[in-house]
Amino acid sequence: MAIHTDHTERINQEGDFLGAIIETVVKRESSGAVGVWFCVAIEEVWDSVENTWIDWRAYRLFASGTVYIVKKDGTLNLKSIESLGKSIGFAGDLLSFQNGRFDGNRVRITVKASQSNGKVYHDIAWINSPDSVPPVGFSPTPIDDQDLRQLQQRFQGQLRSIASAGRSAAPPPVPTRPMAAAPQRPKPLPASPPQTTAEWAGGVPEGDDVPF
Repeated sequence: MAIHTDHTERINQEGDFLGAIIETVVKRESSGAVGVWFCVAIEEVWDSVENTWIDWRAYRLFASGTVYIVKKDGTLNLKSIESLGKSIGFAGDLLSFQNGRFDGNRVRITVKASQSNGKVYHDIAWINSPDSVPPVGFSPTPIDDQDLRQLQQRFQGQLRSIASAGRSAAPPPVPTRPMAAAPQRPKPLPASPPQTTAEWAGGVPEGDDVPF
């Protein structure tokens, strides 16, 4: 693998990071799903308290993860493919991932923790363009309109029936109290994260969709 020898420690915490793509590999899972494995050299970390990027090049960290472009059922993962087009300029040529076309491209990545066989892994969960800014706070990404309409059509009868029963059984409203003062925001994490043994062949657990 073409991993740079000066980025030998895997990231061991969640967060948003800026970095440069070191390597991309197209791989096929036993289930039939096909994904693009990314390895990214971490250069900066997002400080959500100060809303600014902090230089982390001195820690020589890398992150890896897999973006699945073909699902287990053999259909294309449209959201992932569209996201790769926006974030790195992918034009639909799978061979470009094998010939180093995107090596060196800067990206913004979001690293999330997951568990597998009793171990905790920190892998790339989202890939975005480097000029994008992480969302402020902890607001979740809303479901897209098409999925929302499909859910509404599927469950509308049950939703209305259950909600109506709940309204009829609801107790009288309780007078509201003044809202308590917001707690103080936590301090930023220390600049130097704990180091762990390098692991080369990482990747998020296989799934049908990768949230972007």
